[in-house]
Amino acid sequence: MTEDRARANDTALPAINRRRFLAMAPYAGAAAALPAVALPDTAETPVAAIYREWLAHSTFISSAEAEGLPEEEFDRVCDERGLIENRICAVPSKTVEDVILKLHAITIGGESFGAADFEAADAVLREIAAMAEAMA
Repeated sequence: MTEDRARANDTALPAINRRRFLAMAPYAGAAAALPAVALPDTAETPVAAIYREWLAHSTFISSAEAEGLPEEEFDRVCDERGLIENRICAVPSKTVEDVILKLHAITIGGESFGAADFEAADAVLREIAAMAEAMA
C-alpha cells in the first residue's frame, strides 16, 4: 500500500499534496462567490459580562495581593463582589449558560452562598425552577 493510501485510510480523507492542492484552486473562486451564511449571534450576554466582572473580583479576593490588604479594604472588596452578585441576579437570563454563571457566582464557585441578598438570589432559583418545569 502506498503512503498516500495508508494515510487516506487512517484519516478517511485523501492526503493533500501539491498536485491535489493546485487542482483545487479553480474551486476556491466558486466558493468565494457563494453568499455568506449567517452565523449565530455570539455576542456576550449581559449576564456573562457581569460574570466576568464578578470573576475578576473573586480571583482578586483569593490572591496573595488581597491577603496583604488591611481588613477594612478587604471587606470593601468583598462587599463590592456582593453588589455584583446582586446585579447578576437582577438581570434576566437569556440562555441556560446565563443561569449556570449566576449560580456559580452566587455560590462562590459552589462553595457556599456568597454575599448576594437572599431575595436577589431567589430570582435565580425561580429561573432554575422554570427551566426544570419546561424540561419535564
